[in-house]
Amino acid sequence: MEIFISHNGPFCPCPSGYLWTRCPECKVRPVYRRGARISMRSIEAVGLLQYTPRESSRLVKESCMESMMRLFLLAFSLLALTARADQVDLAGTWSFQLDRQDQGEAGKWFERDLTDRIALPGVLTAQGYGDPPSMQTQWTGHINPIWQKDPYYKQYQTPDNFKMPFWLQPERHYVGAAWYQREIEVPKRWQGKRLVLHLERPHWKTTVWIDGQQIGSQDSLGTAHIYELGTNVTPGKHRLTIRVDNRMIVDVGRDAHSVSDHTQGNWNGIAGQVMLWSTDPVWIDDVRVYPNIKDKTVKVVVSIGNSTGISDAGTL
Repeated sequence: MEIFISHNGPFCPCPSGYLWTRCPECKVRPVYRRGARISMRSIEAVGLLQYTPRESSRLVKESCMESMMRLFLLAFSLLALTARADQVDLAGTWSFQLDRQDQGEAGKWFERDLTDRIALPGVLTAQGYGDPPSMQTQWTGHINPIWQKDPYYKQYQTPDNFKMPFWLQPERHYVGAAWYQREIEVPKRWQGKRLVLHLERPHWKTTVWIDGQQIGSQDSLGTAHIYELGTNVTPGKHRLTIRVDNRMIVDVGRDAHSVSDHTQGNWNGIAGQVMLWSTDPVWIDDVRVYPNIKDKTVKVVVSIGNSTGISDAGTL
């Protein structure tokens, strides 16, 4: 049997930098190159690997245990993924409208068609929406006011030649609410299934409606916005509407990296995956594995989701 070992130990401290267990120059162990994958058979064949029987036995046991753990983790990862394997990608062209006066909710824009078009995943200012940057732009982030009075910068403060000296300047700028909408079609095979809307990276607050019914709102800056649509969304066509607001929803600090124009920019849109997926009404929601190398045991914690409203017992 060919056995490979992966060693994360240090380099040999001498200039030779040998990969083997004992450097022929300085005689210091261990001297594997960090992350090296070495065939025990090939090294033994050239006489460079010399282990005692006890060392060889330990390496074989560790290698087998490592392989078993990897397979175990892979199996449970695949098991968790099957809970949302049936999915519909919502990337593409969406209907869209800026809400400069913040009147969309009162005006029930979630019940009517929007007038413009935009691509999701995407950012609205990168697609021609918003205002050209100017001296009147209300940036997110503190600015040294001296540059406004410095004669050197006067030539860069005109509407046709505006240059922001403190960060990368976007083509357009917009802070406020914007509405994204599209028609979705629920497959017939999803009848009675649990439906979930997954927005990987919105910026910032999202509010979701299905056929004019509000599902909820989320404002996480670091994790996906995931909406439970329930089991009552029937097969066929439905109107999905998402309102995205990139104003300072929570006071994380005007210069915070998550919102400031100093770093990523205060953009409005949805990046990453935009998708709809389905699961059974009872599903594996989460799997956590806690290995104990010393005791050679593994603790597995599995969370089961249940949208049926019925309690039951079973064997996993």
